[in-house]
Parts: sequence; structure tokens; C-alpha cells
Amino acid sequence: MGRRRILGTTTTEVVFFLLIGAVTIGYAVPNFKDFVINNRTISGTNLVVSALNFARSEAIKRGVPVSTCASLDYATCVDSGWHDGWMVFTDEPIAGIIDGSDEVLRKQPGVELDITLVGQTFIRFAPNGSLAGFYQDADEFEGLVEDSSQPSSFGTWVVHLLPINSAYANSSGSSGSSGSGGQGGGSVAQGGGGSSSSTLTFTVCPRTAGYKGRGIEISPTGRISTVIIDCTS
Repeated sequence: MGRRRILGTTTTEVVFFLLIGAVTIGYAVPNFKDFVINNRTISGTNLVVSALNFARSEAIKRGVPVSTCASLDYATCVDSGWHDGWMVFTDEPIAGIIDGSDEVLRKQPGVELDITLVGQTFIRFAPNGSLAGFYQDADEFEGLVEDSSQPSSFGTWVVHLLPINSAYANSSGSSGSSGSGGQGGGSVAQGGGGSSSSTLTFTVCPRTAGYKGRGIEISPTGRISTVIIDCTS
């Protein structure tokens, strides 16, 4: 009978495979963490953008102001971070308050991010898709809704007929825009081609220091865009 071949591994081979495994794990784990955090930030940003676009489209479709705000009980707006949740609702006659025949149109549970609407409690869209009640003066549209008694320019009609903008939290910011946002209260800086002073801004930041966040900008006409921002711990 021939000799039976003994199968197995040597100590050198075991050490080699352990070394390869350690290097692979050491490289993969940090990158996987980056992937998870960045993906969470983008997903959270898209949730906010989706709510804003939905509120704007509902305002146009229903012909009434529609607002979105942070809310804990989906019945009242709160002046706190949006990470605890938010809602979209028809909003008349008193801006920022569910009253009369107002209806809650969408509810969103909280997310694991720091989401802050800079300088405002809620965002209210007028029936023409522009921002209404910009300074939160009860029932005022702050001149953003065109007076029907005044003649309309062709350019104004074109703007109102354009399709609702759909913005996504992609991996690149707008050209000429730069920003820095702090968790729970930062703002997007006005770069060479950045926001005007009348633009409302959200900051969306991960709760882990050292990662980029997103700034969501809403212009007076209701257009929505996103930029990459630096988040502070």
C-alpha cells in the first residue's frame, strides 16, 4: 500500500492567513463606518428634501398654504431640532398652528442625525409654490404671492409654471457655494455663488465628529438645493 497523504497546514501558513485577515479587517472596518455614517446623512437629507417638495407640491395642488415643521406629537410645532420628527400640514388661517380645517398630510419619525432649521420654526409654502409667511407674521405672504390685481410679467408666469424642483443629497456641493454648519445650530456660509440672505437653510449633520454634513437651502421662490457643509462636534 502506498503512503497515505496527510493533509493540513503549517504554522507558517496559519500565521500568513491570520496576517492577511488582520490587514483586511483593519482596512475594511473604518471604511465601512464611513460608508454607514455618510449613507445615514444622505438618507436623512433626502427625507427632509422629500418633505419640503411634498409640502410645496401640495400647496400648489390644493391652493392653500402648506407648512412643514418639527413635531413630537404630530399635532403641534416645536422650536427644537428636527431629529425628533416632523410633519407636513395644511396651514391656514394662522401660520404655524394646526387650527380650523387644517389637516396633517405626512408624519416623519425621528432620525439619528442633528437636523436644524436655521432661524425659523417652520417653513410655509404659498399656493404658487413660493415661501409664505417668511417672517412668521400670522397670515402674511410677505409679498411672495403675486397680487392678482396687478399685471403679470411673462417671466413671472414662466417661473410659476416650471415643474417643482427635486433636490437630492448628492456627494458634491453647488458650484461657488461653500458652507460650515454646526450640529444643532450651524449655518451655511455665503460663498462666491452661495445663498442670499433671504434663503432659508437646514443643516443636517451626523452625530459623529469629523464627518461632512448637508445644507438644504430653500429660496424665496421655493426652489430647493443641497450643498456639502463642514459639521463641528
